[in-house]
Amino acid sequence: MPGRDFVQPKLLSQGLTDTWKLHADADEMLWCTVASGDFDPVLEFVDANGNVLASHDGAGTHSELWQRVGSAGDYEFRVRGFANKGGGHYEYHLHRFRTEPLSTSGEATHTF
Repeated sequence: MPGRDFVQPKLLSQGLTDTWKLHADADEMLWCTVASGDFDPVLEFVDANGNVLASHDGAGTHSELWQRVGSAGDYEFRVRGFANKGGGHYEYHLHRFRTEPLSTSGEATHTF
């Protein structure tokens, strides 16, 4: 299972789909990217019932999803080639984080 920040190089066999499983908490933010120099990747976010919650086929060889998890549970990211064709090396990156709600009288500061 991936931790808070997870990067893994991988080889996708032609015509297959890679599955990256995780358990996420409610209101957790997930930022997932896949990048390849070998094929056009499609990235999908799927719930435990197999429902595709989000999908992205980015420009060229990079796809990414920002997803807020509505309820705690088991999920997975799926990586496949566009039109289920292609394969090769790619890098999978998952960054997970949570934010705290601000109170109505609260103040927040941030440095860019």
